[in-house]
Amino acid sequence: MSSSHADQARAAPAAPAASMPSPQDLLTRRLSSVTASKLVGGMQQVTHEVMTKGAIVITRHEVPTMVMLSVERYLALERAAEPDLQGLTQQFDDLLARMQTPDAVRGMAQAFEMTPAQLGRAAARAVASAAGGASIRPAKPAKPAKAGKAR
Repeated sequence: MSSSHADQARAAPAAPAASMPSPQDLLTRRLSSVTASKLVGGMQQVTHEVMTKGAIVITRHEVPTMVMLSVERYLALERAAEPDLQGLTQQFDDLLARMQTPDAVRGMAQAFEMTPAQLGRAAARAVASAAGGASIRPAKPAKPAKAGKAR
């Protein structure tokens, strides 16, 4: 390849990727960024930026490589990542208690004794009741096509 063709190939921008921005693009849009060299030389300024905005992207050769977070932001992320086991346990216990009431036990026994048609009507009534009394009518079954003469 001649040098002019090589220069053109290097200068030609790559075809744009799909419309979804990369995770690195999202980082640099939302957060300020600083090069690793500036981080080493200007720690006080970078620290101020982190404390002011909560985080900063650190780049190496214009590529995001790290994110520096304030302690508050880091702790918030840690809390968000932990499941609330006490809350989930309480929800489970509450649901189990509701399922074991005499009315719930009786309702399940009745449900297992119903035909599919009866169960469908009961489900439609329950949905209607939950929707504030709006009536829901099951779709009428399609009539079977009559067998006709072949044309």
